[in-house]
Amino acid sequence: MNHKDWLKIVYILNGKNFGGSKDWESIPLDEIEDMLEVVEWANKQEKKAIEEARRNSR
Repeated sequence: MNHKDWLKIVYILNGKNFGGSKDWESIPLDEIEDMLEVVEWANKQEKKAIEEARRNSR
């Protein structure tokens, strides 16, 4: 994932556009960590769904 991908994810999760580096400084680290946990959870859910779809298609 590149920097722009992370900006999109943060925008989706937080409803804010953090395109400038100064904007990032205003976000508490624990809030960023929470957002990343949500992204990790979503990735796991996506992988589970893909695996389940593969099993069901056989």
